[in-house]
Amino acid sequence: MSKETEKFIKDFRATEKRIKELSIAEGNKLKKRMTSWLETTWKVEDLVSDAVQKARISGNSGSKAADFVSEPDVLKYLKEWKAAVTKHHKNLDVFQDFCKDARELHGVLTGRIAAVEKELKKKKTTTADVKILATIKDAKRAATELKKSAELGSSIPAHMVFYARKLQASIEAIVRDALKKVDPKEFPKSLQEANRKKTLRTVKGHERKIHALFKSGTAEISKSGDLKKAANALKLAKTEFAGLEKFSDEFSAILKKMRKELKEHKESKEMTALIKITIDTHKSCDDLMEDFDEKLEKAEAAV
Repeated sequence: MSKETEKFIKDFRATEKRIKELSIAEGNKLKKRMTSWLETTWKVEDLVSDAVQKARISGNSGSKAADFVSEPDVLKYLKEWKAAVTKHHKNLDVFQDFCKDARELHGVLTGRIAAVEKELKKKKTTTADVKILATIKDAKRAATELKKSAELGSSIPAHMVFYARKLQASIEAIVRDALKKVDPKEFPKSLQEANRKKTLRTVKGHERKIHALFKSGTAEISKSGDLKKAANALKLAKTEFAGLEKFSDEFSAILKKMRKELKEHKESKEMTALIKITIDTHKSCDDLMEDFDEKLEKAEAAV
């Protein structure tokens, strides 16, 4: 047996303990521990959120985390959450170091295997090679295991890796989201009593201009007139339509996200009427715009 093959066997045996420590089974244990603790951390985050909501209901009118840290329950659970986050980051670091070590040892081991196999090709195989061939087989099996361990790192979703890495920003987000759950939703200004008449005038104004531009533009097309004028009319109509569409999208969102609030509002009848008028106007103008566009496109193609 050559010095190279003897060294390979010696080096492999010396790293067997470390290879075992970096097994896929050990990696899965670390991953499970990290995942389980993160779920615990999320539960504590929920307690922080609940405490902020209770503080709001009790009269705290703040909007930032600093406004709520004086609340006993918020402070208590916030401390618990910070400690949980610290432990999560430690678990994550241990897991990522494990994957890194497995990746590095995999590289070393595959390099050794390649070198010894190259050495064996230089001489004829004899019965004396049985030991080295068995060791190579064990080494290849170990390399496969190490590769799986290294690849465990890529199985962790980004939200686990980056959870609360920016601690203060995460705290502000928890408070902000908690307040959204208890603060009353507001209707857009365009739908509020002081602005409803103005909104209706604006919607009807967009409608009148779109109809007028459609009439003048299609007249140019039908009499084989100036297509540039028709195209300009369409461009202006699209600008008016964009303004109308903004209102329609805003009101359509209310029907999806604030249906209950709309139904229970004391001015529900007036608000619902404006929403219907706007959405219906948008639909009819949309059909008009499509017709305008098609007519101009055909006229330009015929030139």
